Amino acid sequence: MTSLPCSRRSLRWVLSAVQLLAFLGFAGTSVAADPELAPYSGQWARIVDDAAEEARLESIDTATGELSWLVRKMATGVLEKSTQPPGELTFFWDGDALRQRVRGPNGEFDRLVGVDTGPQRTRDPRGEETTIEWRRTAQGLEVHWSQEQAFGHNLYRVDEAGQTLLVEHRIQVTAIDGVDEIVYGSRFGRLAMPPVSSGPSAQPVSGHAVDLR
Repeated sequence: MTSLPCSRRSLRWVLSAVQLLAFLGFAGTSVAADPELAPYSGQWARIVDDAAEEARLESIDTATGELSWLVRKMATGVLEKSTQPPGELTFFWDGDALRQRVRGPNGEFDRLVGVDTGPQRTRDPRGEETTIEWRRTAQGLEVHWSQEQAFGHNLYRVDEAGQTLLVEHRIQVTAIDGVDEIVYGSRFGRLAMPPVSSGPSAQPVSGHAVDLR
C-alpha cells in the first residue's frame, strides 16, 4: 500500500496531536448535576499495568503494519509516545456542571463535560478545528472527537466497587494512508472525592463552541 510522502518533522507534528485529542473532550455548554454521572466524580491515578502497556504497543505495531519501513519507523515512535495514558484524571462538579481535568505529558487540561448536548465545534490549543461530543451510553460515558488529521473516542466506565475507572481508547489516524484503528485500554484507581464546586487551578482549555445539531 502506498503511503503519503512526509518528512519526520511533519509526521511528528501531525501525530503529536493524538495524545492531546485522545483525552481532550471539551464543550461549551454546562449540564445539570446528574446522579448517573456521580460515580465518575473523584481523583483517579493511573494504574501501571504491564499487560495493558504491551497491548497498547502491539496495537500500534499492528495498525502501522502496512506502512513502508521508513514511515512506519517514524510513525510508531511518535505514536508510542503520544498515546501514553495520562498519569491522573479528575472529574469534579463546578456548581451543576461536571468538569474533567487531565494531567499528562502534554501538561494539565481542564474542560467541561457537556453530556448529551450534541456535537460542539471548537479549536484545540494548537488552533486546529475540533468537533467534540460527550455521550451517555449503556456502556458508560463516551467522548467522541474528530479533527482533519485523526478521529476517535474514549469510553469511561467505573467498576461495581466504584474504585477503578476503566478507559477504552480508540484512535484512527487519517493523515497517513494505511494506518488502521489503534485500540488500547488503561485503568485508574480512585484517590479522593474532590469538594463540591471546587475546581483545579489548571488553566481551562476551551474555545467558542457551536451547536452542530
